[in-house]
Amino acid sequence: GKPIIAHGGVSFARSLIARGLVDQFALLVAPVALGQGLPLFSDLAAPTPLKLVSSKAFPGGAMGQIKVAIDNDQDPNDKLATFLVLAKLVETMGLPDKALPIYDAVARAPNDRLATQALLHATQIRLYAGKISPDKAAGVLNTLRFRWRGDGVELQEIKALGDLYLAQGRYREALETLRTGRVRGGDRPEAIAISDDLSNAFKELFLQGGADGMQPIQALGLFYDFKDLTPVGADGDEMVRKLAQRLVNVDLLDQAGELLKY
Repeated sequence: GKPIIAHGGVSFARSLIARGLVDQFALLVAPVALGQGLPLFSDLAAPTPLKLVSSKAFPGGAMGQIKVAIDNDQDPNDKLATFLVLAKLVETMGLPDKALPIYDAVARAPNDRLATQALLHATQIRLYAGKISPDKAAGVLNTLRFRWRGDGVELQEIKALGDLYLAQGRYREALETLRTGRVRGGDRPEAIAISDDLSNAFKELFLQGGADGMQPIQALGLFYDFKDLTPVGADGDEMVRKLAQRLVNVDLLDQAGELLKY
């Protein structure tokens, strides 16, 4: 016959599930942790494999919808992908603590591509929650760069690591990391975002005073190593002028003169 939509309370839904009468679940997720309530799947005789049909986060993050279908023959990698999408949706809705155990489970799986994505998100959640230090997070992200390579997942890792280095004031490592992503990314959307981060970081350093805390000769070395990032026009001229003035202030006149020729 035609599809039937069954509405009702938890008890009614459980009875349908127990009798094998449900083919698909449409679940609405609200970003509220109640701490109590009636679980929908508490009476399952055995774990039930589910396959993601669709997911949607509504504007403003007020509600999310997940549609999953029962699939007893679902490929294990498809299951992992379903859980990863679920975790991302829950995180997007402002519930990182609820998403974290799902990410952790996927991160332990023998699928490097999916596990890498899960560990990236889990590490960022722990970092923002203050559960791990920036140095430890950077170590994890740096390892992930070599665990999975060659597509948008790698570029996400590179961008996250580069941005973390910038936040730590590790400017050389940040610029080197982001430049690697720009080179490897080609015309991928993720590479465009990395290029924007790279350009903005260079401007912040040499136009907006970010490098003022460095010794002038160190700032000069950093500038020359990444001089290809110097913007054409007034901003680039201002960068050179500011750096040259710092060199003059510490009597590095020859270096200032060479810089002004650039």
